[in-house]
Amino acid sequence: MRKGIMSSLLLIALLLWSGMLFADDCASQNLFFPLGNGFSWNYKGIAATDKGPVSFSSLATCTLAGDAIALTGQIEEVFSGFPYDFVQTTAVKLEKGFVYSVEPSIQITHREQNGSSSTYDHSGLFQLYLPAMSQLAVGGGWIRSGSKTAEYYAEGKKFFSHSGTFSESEIAEVVGTEKITVPAGTFITLKIKKISKATWAGRPNPPKEIFTWLALGVGLVKEMATDGSSVKELTTYQVKPCCGFMVMAMSGAVTINGNAAAQGMGVPADSKVSVPAGSSLDLAMGDGSLIKIGPLTDLDLKQTCDKTDALANRPLLNMLRGKINVFFTKTFTPNPRILINTPTCVAGDRGTEFTVEVKEEAGRVQTIIEVMSGEVWVHRKSDNQEVILQAGAKQVFE
Repeated sequence: MRKGIMSSLLLIALLLWSGMLFADDCASQNLFFPLGNGFSWNYKGIAATDKGPVSFSSLATCTLAGDAIALTGQIEEVFSGFPYDFVQTTAVKLEKGFVYSVEPSIQITHREQNGSSSTYDHSGLFQLYLPAMSQLAVGGGWIRSGSKTAEYYAEGKKFFSHSGTFSESEIAEVVGTEKITVPAGTFITLKIKKISKATWAGRPNPPKEIFTWLALGVGLVKEMATDGSSVKELTTYQVKPCCGFMVMAMSGAVTINGNAAAQGMGVPADSKVSVPAGSSLDLAMGDGSLIKIGPLTDLDLKQTCDKTDALANRPLLNMLRGKINVFFTKTFTPNPRILINTPTCVAGDRGTEFTVEVKEEAGRVQTIIEVMSGEVWVHRKSDNQEVILQAGAKQVFE
């Protein structure tokens, strides 16, 4: 059984290396806010209302259409637990890694007022919600502003005294990376601080500070107002993200796709990573697994994307030279979560700590694999054979 699984993995990896399977399916995606038709997120939280704090839950569902260049649609979030029915709809656009949105349209139906309802209609054009990953890093920031009209209806009649213009500006800043735990699990995240200033019918409201945590490959996993008025956490989700990494730490002149790397930056599929002499780079996956890349190391990142359910989102590292230390969280599946291709072999993790080094010795390329814990599956290219290296093993592949 294991041999059959590994043979299938090897075949797909070989196709990837030849360019037959890889496509730019994920070219427009942002790893920190993945969007796709049918993606959904369930949340729970606490929010302040005029009747006191309430516990709520919500279901956000994405409807999206387009191609690999640009996708447009909406996110509809239905809330439960409030003393009224509450639905928020936000138009979204995804283009070349940038995420845009408009001010949300909100529909509120008051149960206690015999079916009266209020509608908040958005106005304005798409505005930047998240920059592309090459610009989304610790210390980065952006500004958005907009306005919407609020119109209150009761039993089909408009109450003009409750109508007006709501204007808001928001300053966002990436303040760090953080590993957090919410009901849906433990995630590697970007932590973003937002300062919101709002004016209702010409009257300013006090500024509000909100922190959001965006998880690699998942999206919003937590949101919290520092004044205690609201907190929201992810409970379950249905997302098929593109695989990728996040820069957790670095030193020296590391480049990703020819651009200077920065802490918190996302590293998507089809990326070229170069770590020159005197430099280092730590890349994290969404589950907390870590790859520490040493100096004089060059990597190409590929992936299977969503070609099959069994092998979706599996990263493939083409390692040309240098040394990496791999620290993978434990897994209960026999399938490797990552494949490392070198000139002489292919290695796959299985909840493992190990090192891979590629160097030239006496005019011949060698791959040296050392296993500290767990086990590593290796396919030798010299004789087309498979071996399993156990903890404590160190082997040279030529």
